[in-house]
This record gives sequence, structure tokens and C-alpha cells, in this order.
Amino acid sequence: MRSIPTNGFLANTLQNVGEMEKSGIEMAITGTIVERPKFGLSAGLNVSTNKSKVISLGGAPSFTVGNYGWVKEGLPAPVLRGKIIRNPDARGVAPDTASNYDFGPAQPTRIIGGNINLRTWRNISIAMRGEYQAGHYINEDASYQALSRSVLWPTCFDAYKNIAAQKPITVRETLTCIPANVRQDMFIFKADFFKVRDITVTVPLGRLVPGTASSSLVFSGQNLFRKNYGMPLFDPEMSGNDGFNATVRYISEHIPAPAVFLTSLRMTF
Repeated sequence: MRSIPTNGFLANTLQNVGEMEKSGIEMAITGTIVERPKFGLSAGLNVSTNKSKVISLGGAPSFTVGNYGWVKEGLPAPVLRGKIIRNPDARGVAPDTASNYDFGPAQPTRIIGGNINLRTWRNISIAMRGEYQAGHYINEDASYQALSRSVLWPTCFDAYKNIAAQKPITVRETLTCIPANVRQDMFIFKADFFKVRDITVTVPLGRLVPGTASSSLVFSGQNLFRKNYGMPLFDPEMSGNDGFNATVRYISEHIPAPAVFLTSLRMTF
């Protein structure tokens, strides 16, 4: 709905501003594998997919939505565009790069979550929940901000040693570890990751606490483990100055989610 340029005011007219298709599935399975008086095992699995494609922009050219995100016909919306390094691990050769390369969608296309609950001796239970996300890319801006300011950075520690020893360094190290070569659009990485979201141990205490009908002691740990599949460092779930729900999320100077350990005593009277 766009207003008529001259006397539109309250009158609006319908106009085709583009077409996009979006598809996906959501599936969840839970079940009890073993159920005995002194032993129990249950598990669950959930899978969701998210795919999008811009069919038409109604005659408009491709446009940016910020943070290197673009809307282009025939591609997911939005797609991350930047400079790709085609020979990142090569040594002693010229960099092979291409600008305005479309890496992929900014949102995960696959999310797989699983949980398992084990009940053991004296009804002590151990529950674990993990999640895998894949298919998307992110602009890791924190490294650019540091490397462009000559900050000594973990991804360049090997390069610093080799430069001091007058040994060759890789193309990626040449472009990212020498401040004069650093460009902001060279830090777009796959944001795939696996996380152990939480592990919880529940110990029933019965009526051990005087005056209670029942009680239990709960130990819980959150964000205990993470494995990245693309990003050399940082948490892919970090965000920039515009928050986590930005159209195109990027990583800036914010801190990752910490590992958290909780202990609680639950009582029923």
C-alpha cells in the first residue's frame, strides 16, 4: 500500500512491490524408551526448517537492509553479501578474492534440538538438552574492529610468529592480520553451531527436610559446551548494537552468553 504521490492523504492504492515465497516444516517426537521401577529413559527430538526465496521485486533493483544484508531476486531474503577469499589457506601466492559475493541466508535454515532424560538409582534423574543450527551466515564485525586497529588477535597469533621468523603466511592471514589490508566485508562466516543448552541433575530428598511433604535438590548447568562449524571464534548467537532481533544480525562488542551454574532446593508443604 503506497500513497498516491499528489492527493493521496487517506486514499491508498494497491501496488505490487514484490513477491517472496517461504517454506519450512516443524516436527517434534517424544517418547519413553525404557520404563522400569528403578530405571527410566526418555528422549525427544524436534526439527524445523526455514527456507525463503525472493521471486520478484516488482521491477525494483536489489537493495540493502543493512549489516551487509541484501534482498535480491532468486536468493533467500535477506542474503549476506561481502568479499570472499577463494584461496584462504594458500601460501606464497596472490589473494584470489571477489567482491559482492552472495554467501547465503542470514537466518538458520535448519534447527535440530534433542533432549534425553535418565532416571536412575533412588529416582535421581539426569536431563540434557542440546541444539544444532545450520545453513546461515553472520558478519563477525568484532574481529574487523580489532584487527583494523592493530589489536593483537587470537586468529593471527600464528601469523605474528611466522612474520617475525620471516616465514610465509596464508592468504587469509595476509588480508586480515596486516592492518593495512583489512576490509570490513571480509569477515562473513558460516554461523553453524552445536550447543549443550543445559544439563540438570535432580536428587529427590523425600521428607528429609522437616515439615515438608517432599523436597528435591536440583543442580543445573547452562551453556556448558559449544562447537562452531565456520566461525573461528565467538558465539554465533551474539548480537550487535541493534539487538538480537535485527533483520540481519551481526557480532560487535557484546559479550557471549556465559556458562551458568544453578543450585536450588525445592520443597512442597
